Amino acid sequence: MLQQGPSATIGSPAGENLKPARVSVLRMAVWIALYYAAWFINPLTALFSQGAMPDPDDFLRLHQVQNWLQGQAWYDVSVSRMNAPLGADLHWSRLIDVPIAAIAVLMEPVAGQAVAFRIAALIWPALVLFATLMTLVAIVERIWPSANRLVTVFFAVSNIAALTMFAPGRIDHHNVQALLVFLAVLGLIAADKKWGILLAGLAVSLSLVIGLDNLPLVVLLFGCVGLAWAFGMPDAGAAIRHLGLSASVSLLALYPLAVAPSAWFIARCDSISIVYLAAMGAVCAAFVLLPALPAERLTSSQLGSTVIRLSAGALAASLCGLVVWLAYPQCIGGPYGTLSAELTARWLARISEAKGLIDFVEMFGKAQLAVPLYLAILLVAGVWLRVKGIIGNAILPVLSILAISLLLSFLQVRALRIGVFAAVPLCVVLADLVRRRILAATGTASLSSTAMAAIACLPLLTPVWLLTAGFVFPGNKQTVVANAAAPSWQKERPIRRFCNHQGDYADLASLPAGIVMNDLGSGPPILVFTHHSVVGGNYHRNEQAILDTLDFFAADDETARQIAARRGADYLVYCQRDPRTNISQTPARKTKPGALGMRLRSGSVPPWLELVSPLEDRLRVYRILR
Repeated sequence: MLQQGPSATIGSPAGENLKPARVSVLRMAVWIALYYAAWFINPLTALFSQGAMPDPDDFLRLHQVQNWLQGQAWYDVSVSRMNAPLGADLHWSRLIDVPIAAIAVLMEPVAGQAVAFRIAALIWPALVLFATLMTLVAIVERIWPSANRLVTVFFAVSNIAALTMFAPGRIDHHNVQALLVFLAVLGLIAADKKWGILLAGLAVSLSLVIGLDNLPLVVLLFGCVGLAWAFGMPDAGAAIRHLGLSASVSLLALYPLAVAPSAWFIARCDSISIVYLAAMGAVCAAFVLLPALPAERLTSSQLGSTVIRLSAGALAASLCGLVVWLAYPQCIGGPYGTLSAELTARWLARISEAKGLIDFVEMFGKAQLAVPLYLAILLVAGVWLRVKGIIGNAILPVLSILAISLLLSFLQVRALRIGVFAAVPLCVVLADLVRRRILAATGTASLSSTAMAAIACLPLLTPVWLLTAGFVFPGNKQTVVANAAAPSWQKERPIRRFCNHQGDYADLASLPAGIVMNDLGSGPPILVFTHHSVVGGNYHRNEQAILDTLDFFAADDETARQIAARRGADYLVYCQRDPRTNISQTPARKTKPGALGMRLRSGSVPPWLELVSPLEDRLRVYRILR
């Protein structure tokens, strides 16, 4: 798993001296920039004209950066204007704020403060995309040296679903987490180099410090590395020892940057804390000690050595788990293990990307099986290539990530975004094998043979699978089309899933500062575009704020008014759902008859609310009358 090994071939394709001329990094950067600008022209335009960003988390990240630049302490990531009037606790890392803030500070003298932040929101995800693509190129070149770099880039950017992680304005941490996964894979593939395992250990540790999104993936990846040692793969013993040392030293170095000294020994389940420092320390210690096990001296057979190493590894893993369970039992359920049953059922269970694959398919239709089926077939193909000796051991870390992402998709479907990028090296190898087969059959590199190869490689593209699945399993195609009398926001293209334009908040921004009772998705944009404080946001540490928001819109008039009074709310704001949204792609939410939210949507406004915004605006703004 950790050593490249030979690349045997069908007719020795990988061994032939047919390496293409290396495309320079500068040339690739130009092509990627042109593609990025063309593919994301609409969100790019909206970012600069309206400050639009793809997700509420991006707005909150921008607000965090602004707060830090205005003097908020490094370790203080709380949001004083959320969960009003109390303030919101947050589990995010400050580390992601650094590059965004640096770009904004550099751009401010040239562009002004407001535009500088928008430039930062464009440049940062584009840089992360470029770094991710270059990492995939490096991975492919170690697996299949004859690969063309531009082919690798092509297969990567064709994964349009995963590419949304890098859209203009996507400044939350998910794209960085994807980059760190593939840096770790590159490090494992290059374990024969001094920098390889150092890179893998640093990438894994930095990923955990930034956020625990990749925690299950890291655990399973370490398990795969342990299995490589247990099955006696060449140099695996030295590799896991060095990985244990590298990861432990990296995590110890990064921990003080992420956690204030006063909180070093406080257990937090949803962010890097002593819990995960202790767990990683135990795992790394096991990785350092296990290679010293003299399995070969205890038995004369290879099978016996494997059984001994497997048993020792299982025992070490069990002891690590037991230590964490005894010391921090509250975190056994993972980062969200401490959430109340009520918050889990009413809020977390409704977040679509946090659903498992089975629930996701039940909600959105069988067409959603296209990507996992595509990945599963590629995984089988990759295993076959390795078993047949067509490709060397360097492919094993890639296959591990592919298998892990498929497995984790049954817990959270968003794991597939990692999987589609992990499939890129396999796509490049298979495409090159197909091309060579066709060239060998035709005997010439003619235009027709090139076209045949391109057509034969179409099944390697995820858009082909998505289009085919949409045709085979069309689901409910019912849509609502805006008529001529519809307000202007119902005629916009592309359709916006929430109010993310600065113009949406112009009426609210013109009102005297106050506390806003808001729908959860509008909370972060309100913080960025206005001077108001908000009650709600989709951030789990502020459980009561989330429940109060849900209760407010689901309650009768009197109960809703009591909640608003308890929160000291001056205004009520909610973003209207675009009726053109595909009904089959929107999970239904049960609403009690007579609930305030239902009444507002039907135009039945209670007397204690005064409409402030024009009726044609998408963001409805009401003044709460005392």
